[in-house]
Amino acid sequence: MKISLACDHGALALKRAVRAHLEELGHEVLDFGTDTPDSCDYADFGVPAARAVASGECERGVVLCTTGIGMCITANKIRGIRAALCGACFSACRCAAAAALRSQCRACCARILSGFRLAHSLL
Repeated sequence: MKISLACDHGALALKRAVRAHLEELGHEVLDFGTDTPDSCDYADFGVPAARAVASGECERGVVLCTTGIGMCITANKIRGIRAALCGACFSACRCAAAAALRSQCRACCARILSGFRLAHSLL
């Protein structure tokens, strides 16, 4: 599966871990940045990642920021995207499994505070 990935400076370490995990699982990752710990505007990276999913270039998307809220709001502004802030396995599974949302819930936001182990299980 081809997955778009983006983060702000606050979630850079988590993005690197998520990317490595996705690639270990055999997924192709299209990384939209950021790639530095310098302060940045999350929308500069979240919008292109969400657009890649909306256009069909990627099947799914993962957008990360310090809280997950900003990226989730940003992704949801893109027509055709239904992003959910998933900070627990139950909510992530329900978003992915809900019959009515299967084709629309295409981006998952994770909180940096969730940590690496939880982030891996959310994917």
